Amino acid sequence: MEKHLGRYLLPTEVVHHINGIKDSNHIENLMLFVNEGAHRKFHIIQKGMQEGDIVFDGSKYHSL
Repeated sequence: MEKHLGRYLLPTEVVHHINGIKDSNHIENLMLFVNEGAHRKFHIIQKGMQEGDIVFDGSKYHSL
């Protein structure tokens, strides 16, 4: 994820593996959340995500 973004991850950011396999690090399989709370919310209520919670979703980078 860091290589793809061209920067180090922030200490609060959380990388999520879309297929659930943690060593499957193809960029298309990764999402980057601003923090653990946003990541947890994604698992609990995917429809309840707010704009700005996701930094990267496998194909699109979202500005902070």
